[in-house]
Amino acid sequence: MNKLNKTIRTVVIIISVIFMTIYAVDSFLGTNYINRLLINDQEAPIININELPIKHLINRDFNYELISCTDNHDDICENVIERAFDTSILGNQTIIIHTTDQAGNKTTENYR
Repeated sequence: MNKLNKTIRTVVIIISVIFMTIYAVDSFLGTNYINRLLINDQEAPIININELPIKHLINRDFNYELISCTDNHDDICENVIERAFDTSILGNQTIIIHTTDQAGNKTTENYR
């Protein structure tokens, strides 16, 4: 029985060391795979368009870098502009912004 307890203790220590090593490498590389496996992220990211101007001048570049996104779990989320402004025409236009976090949660925002 004592030999069995020693074997079980050794296996638990080996598994713990392997897990801690994987967690340390995962944290160091910033991939956060373990956190994504352990945490069920179901909340979509938020698209921030507060910095966008209300009006825009014709034939001037539109600064899409003012569009950002934040997520409650992931450090990185990516915005994709589906329909961009045509700055050569006068009138109201709408751009469509999509963002997705690393868990696959999506948000869409329309900006006029």
